[in-house]
Amino acid sequence: MGEVTGPPSRRLRIGVLGEIPGVAGIDAPTRSTLDWTAELLADLGHHVEPTTVPVEPEQFREDFIFYYRFLVFMATNTARIVHGPHYDKLRGSRRSPRAWRRRFAPSPPGSWPCHAGSAGSAP
Repeated sequence: MGEVTGPPSRRLRIGVLGEIPGVAGIDAPTRSTLDWTAELLADLGHHVEPTTVPVEPEQFREDFIFYYRFLVFMATNTARIVHGPHYDKLRGSRRSPRAWRRRFAPSPPGSWPCHAGSAGSAP
């Protein structure tokens, strides 16, 4: 980005995303701050408009969980390459390989922690 020495020479196009319908809402103080910030940016000459999530929330959740499981798999199975031959993945965690497989094996969507509460609530 470089050194910021003053206001930009061109208007910025800014999308405002406050809540994700059916997944996550925001409280009144956060909404107020978001609206205030959007208004300030518009007053500074930027183009500010509301936007929506460009993905389906349920599909995104499933894809994220799949991707996270992949990252855990890669981190645990390539640790010796990254950290050297002295690394012992069993000592790097208190879980046994069987426990890891049980924890990260495919499971039905209803058993995922993110489905424990209603949409938008914490698990």
